[in-house]
Amino acid sequence: MGALSSAERKAGPVSARFPLRYLVTLSESIYFWWVVCLLGAAIYTWLGRHILDADGMNYLDMAVESLKSGPESLVNGLWSPLYPALISVALTIFHPAPAYLFQMVSLVNFVVFAFTLLAFTFFLRSFFSIRSMGYKQEPDATPYLIPFCFAVFIWFTMEFTSVSAEHPDLCVAAIVFLVAGICCRISTELHWKYFVALGLALGLGYYAKAAMFPSAVILFAILFALPPNGKRARLKVALGLLTFFFVSAPLVVVMSKRVGHLSTSEAGPLNYALYVNSLPGLESWHAGVNGIPEHPLRTVFRHPMVQEFATPVKGTYPLAYDPTYWYAGVRPYFDLRQQLSVIRVNLSYYIGYLSEMTPLVCGALMLCLLSSMQILRRRPDNLFWWFTLWPIAVCGMYDLVHVEARYVFGFLMLLSLSVYALLWQKVDPLAASAVLGTVLLALLIPTIRDVAKAVAGRSTGQPEYIRVGEALKALGVHPGDSIAAAGGYIYETGGKYFRESSACHAYYARYAGVRVIASIVDPDDGEDMRQRAAPEFWHIDKETLARLETALAGTGVKAIVALDRPTDASHAGWRQVSGTPYSILPINVPGSEHPLSESSF
Repeated sequence: MGALSSAERKAGPVSARFPLRYLVTLSESIYFWWVVCLLGAAIYTWLGRHILDADGMNYLDMAVESLKSGPESLVNGLWSPLYPALISVALTIFHPAPAYLFQMVSLVNFVVFAFTLLAFTFFLRSFFSIRSMGYKQEPDATPYLIPFCFAVFIWFTMEFTSVSAEHPDLCVAAIVFLVAGICCRISTELHWKYFVALGLALGLGYYAKAAMFPSAVILFAILFALPPNGKRARLKVALGLLTFFFVSAPLVVVMSKRVGHLSTSEAGPLNYALYVNSLPGLESWHAGVNGIPEHPLRTVFRHPMVQEFATPVKGTYPLAYDPTYWYAGVRPYFDLRQQLSVIRVNLSYYIGYLSEMTPLVCGALMLCLLSSMQILRRRPDNLFWWFTLWPIAVCGMYDLVHVEARYVFGFLMLLSLSVYALLWQKVDPLAASAVLGTVLLALLIPTIRDVAKAVAGRSTGQPEYIRVGEALKALGVHPGDSIAAAGGYIYETGGKYFRESSACHAYYARYAGVRVIASIVDPDDGEDMRQRAAPEFWHIDKETLARLETALAGTGVKAIVALDRPTDASHAGWRQVSGTPYSILPINVPGSEHPLSESSF
């Protein structure tokens, strides 16, 4: 791979009398930006080492289970296998204690970020090495070009996702950049090996996230319609597609066997039913609404409603570990009014993303105004269209169902750089440098400020999940035991309001090694309701509570962990976990006849 700039090829010391020249030379060095990016990622990783989200808990469960039961545990109807496989490798190497599992996941995220940075650098090197596709302006002609590209990378990865977030989206971004770099090589050298590499990279992307399967097919369709120049180009594109199918086939076969029909993933149909057809949550789903439940939750108590789900799905919270099992029987359907409504909602999200990208948008408009209109009328080459049509098509695919910034940030970054690449080569180098330098500062200054605020506002206290986990241990709840969850969060998505069980965020259970096998819910928790009464559970009488405890004890539950217990709750015997919104009610725990005081926690 060639160097990015002549600054990296220059030898000899820089005179101390020219600090500005030294800074310019340093800013053009790829190694300098590697240090900056890795340092920023390390800070965010350290600050988020105790943070886990609902998806991350399930990926961690899959990784742990794969070490116990084998790699087949990495195949799930909803969650893709690559990210939990990386976590399982880290667990195998380091064997962390339960108290350090979350930190181990953060370390994996940092490694994924480093690989993403490497893939992005490969893309830039490949892109700037192109001379025959119309990108003839040397990077050195525009001094701020290299800093600008890395500033875009830093800004997108810090603002649209999080280095410490437990999702495979950074893996997807790495694949996007790797694929873009390979496409650059294809545009200049029509060699069979690059098309095979393209199929391999996109196949790996499918293992990272199911949405990459249709995304890969879209890219191959674009390459077939706009093939690179050369003999038998379309035949070589077909070879890349065949390679992709060959790499993807094992996961498709295992997935299809798992769900009982041909499937690349059940994520698409399930998300379509949830976000487009307004499929209610499991608490409210019943026969006649989007199909018939094949595996309905077991109701062990009616008022308040207690649902049990200990078997057959594993995981800290079985409902989230494999939702496709519990939602088996869902029948998504097309409704034009629902589809148009979802498209409008998702378009509003994209408009919000563009508003966050104001510096980039304004910079592109300024370059456009400075460009010669006669030059702009020339037809852009195929490489520009590959890097433009592919991100737009993928964003449109998400627009049909559900979009979040972390899903598409890699594609938006590729689209942004493609537009800038078309424009900056058509502008006077001095003017282009001024625009890129301004955008560079507009991106980096807020990012540096956010990092400083995060460092200054870091918490030094014991994490909430550790406090609750230790309280459970103090009450005699041991690893392998079962608990129930009560209470929940009100959340909004697409203009709809739902109450989600607090069990979705039971990180304390993962820390303590226990399972949440039952939830105390209201029947309408899974339905769209803007205004809600307090959960019924909080105001039942003593006799009902005693019968409820007996029912839960029969399922093996040792304690109830509740979120946001109101001051007027009628229950007695609760232990408030100090410094958290959680309370614990022991059930048939040895020694519970001698209640512990709240100060014990």
